[in-house]
Amino acid sequence: MHTRITPQNRPPTLSSKTTDWVIFQNYINEKLTLKVPLKTDRDIEDYVHHLVQIIQQAAWSSSTNPHKHSNINTCAPALKQKILDKRCLRRRWQHTRSPQDKANLNKATNELKIRLNNNKQQAIQTYLESLTTHSGRPLNDYNDHKHQFHHSEHLEENGPKVMIKRQTH
Repeated sequence: MHTRITPQNRPPTLSSKTTDWVIFQNYINEKLTLKVPLKTDRDIEDYVHHLVQIIQQAAWSSSTNPHKHSNINTCAPALKQKILDKRCLRRRWQHTRSPQDKANLNKATNELKIRLNNNKQQAIQTYLESLTTHSGRPLNDYNDHKHQFHHSEHLEENGPKVMIKRQTH
């Protein structure tokens, strides 16, 4: 059982979402010289190598390196210990195939499932409580006032028409 998603490594790129393309263009315009004689194969290869270096330097100087999140274990220490205990029990059961070891493993697995589910639900609840509406009001304020509206249906020739009436308290 995993407690977090393992991010996949992305291939390296020269540009990112934070690339300042004006700086990139200015750097290339300053460093690039177009009046170079390209008469031999060696001249072409040397200039292509020089051009690639200029493009790389321009990309590196115009892009900021976003801070990579370190792989901090987001699991609570008690959960981490339960995971380690379960792994130990599984290893013991795989070696012995004892019914008692299997029962202990099943018990630890079920306890861990419950704790992980509770931890996940708590994280979701915390996230939902932090949400706001488009107006900037907390979402729970919106939900508190939502019950003040009353829906009633009136039948018309073309189908049902929904009327919303404000209840007065």
